[in-house]
Amino acid sequence: RVEACFILAVFGSLFGVLWRAVLWLWQFENAKMGSTKEIAMNQHTLFTKVQDYYTDLIAQLGTAQNEISMTYLSFDSGEWATRISDVLCAKAQSGVKVRLMVDEVGQLLDEPRHAVQNVGLFRRLRSHGVQVNIFRPAAPLQMNNRLHCKIAAIDDHMVFLGGSNIGDYYTT
Repeated sequence: RVEACFILAVFGSLFGVLWRAVLWLWQFENAKMGSTKEIAMNQHTLFTKVQDYYTDLIAQLGTAQNEISMTYLSFDSGEWATRISDVLCAKAQSGVKVRLMVDEVGQLLDEPRHAVQNVGLFRRLRSHGVQVNIFRPAAPLQMNNRLHCKIAAIDDHMVFLGGSNIGDYYTT
């Protein structure tokens, strides 16, 4: 029940941000067809290098005032996860509501050599006030029922959507 409530809370808070993403896509498609209607709130950045994505993510997480909601298949212990975790811990300690959901199989098997360190990483996040939940469906280790989202939403005005989990090996 806690996991279901967390999923609803995360996706509830992400709805506003995702709606803005949908509006941006609508604007983009209309622009291709010659429409000149602008929606001023939409901006986007395409990251072609994971290091740039992580660097910008860390910078934007540092600007959070109210809440941070993140979901990943894998949040793997290493340099980048530590840097991101440091910001999440600091934000949670300052009163920002910080939530992280990670897939059970992803955090254990995406880089199996780090499985024990990942448990320690999540313990540290929790001890600093970050709400960490592990996505564990009814059939826990079923491979075709995974949380494969990669989303970070910040204060209902910024969202990172995309193709990289958090882990040093994604940078090579």
